[in-house]
Amino acid sequence: MTLENHNMGVIDLQFNPQGNRLAVSSMDSVIKIWNVEEKNLVSEIQCKPMDNWKLAFNPDGKEILTAGELGKIQGFDVEEKEVLTKLASADIFATAIAYSTNGRFLAVGNNVGHLYIYDMKEDKKMQKIEDVHHKQIRDIAFTADNNKIVTVADDFTIVIFDLVKFQKITSLSGHKGNINCVNAHPKDKSKIVTGSYDRTVKVWDIESKTCTQTITLASNVWSVKFSHDGSLVGAATDSGVVALYKV
Repeated sequence: MTLENHNMGVIDLQFNPQGNRLAVSSMDSVIKIWNVEEKNLVSEIQCKPMDNWKLAFNPDGKEILTAGELGKIQGFDVEEKEVLTKLASADIFATAIAYSTNGRFLAVGNNVGHLYIYDMKEDKKMQKIEDVHHKQIRDIAFTADNNKIVTVADDFTIVIFDLVKFQKITSLSGHKGNINCVNAHPKDKSKIVTGSYDRTVKVWDIESKTCTQTITLASNVWSVKFSHDGSLVGAATDSGVVALYKV
């Protein structure tokens, strides 16, 4: 299946938790929501320039949240396209966003390494954690138990933030280039996978703070994802290759 009709390059795409909708954001400042089962366009949301840099669905899949220019965080009704959520700014430019699967927290990272955590159950209260990284945060993931946030950045590090203690608990090193992406295992709260400019995919045990597997590819890694049961990792590179590995 091929989905087209954007006028410029695609920036980000996200499936809803139910797996039947795909949101695609583009440099044309439009978010398109597709029904992947019926292969038709559900809605088209016009944003202001660069407001739709990164996307995240809320847990019930009825709202798509955006992060981008000037740190704006907005949520739109997937069907009706109306604005449902407006959050306090993440300052300069929001470069990463993730929603916990229990619906409690929304995490946003920006281009100078700050992390913003919004409590969506308590009046969307925001707490800013400065200098989590020294450079741009590229991606964010919640662990399977929703108790920890994992951030990766251009400073080559992985940071683990504990939501129970509400503090940074460790930083992991091992990549030799910008870390572009992170994904949490869907069942194992201790396992994550990362992909980097250094052309490697690494699987980590965050409890023991160790890298348990390294996979070397031929070019820079832009996206990594666990399969639904966590037995496989998919990796996409800038050479156009998508590869699957047992982990």
